Amino acid sequence: MINPLLITRKENAGILRRICSELNAVPREMIGEDWSLAVFLKRDLKTYLYQSHFIFDLSAFKEQGDEFVNLCAGIYYQKSDANIVIYADNCYPGDEILDKLVHNGITNIVANYPMLTRKPTSP
Repeated sequence: MINPLLITRKENAGILRRICSELNAVPREMIGEDWSLAVFLKRDLKTYLYQSHFIFDLSAFKEQGDEFVNLCAGIYYQKSDANIVIYADNCYPGDEILDKLVHNGITNIVANYPMLTRKPTSP
């Protein structure tokens, strides 16, 4: 059973809810801006350890870059089977933060991947 925790900004909540509904999942939601992932890890994570997935909207957090990546990795220390999904709508392939997330084992990432034009194959 999928029971995700969704931490997002109000502007992105709709699309993330829709994705969850397509998976027949009803997320527990924390909606707002300027969330602190560090505070969440210290104070709240114990309450949410039963969640099957953690869906984080990158733009909703104060922490960015290395700090955000390291804090996400910290979730794995407390819950080794954590499924972390990062919604990074302002990121593109090759962005440093995406590379660092993947390097730390966080590979469920929703980002902007421009449509690639395929070259016609020769017969």
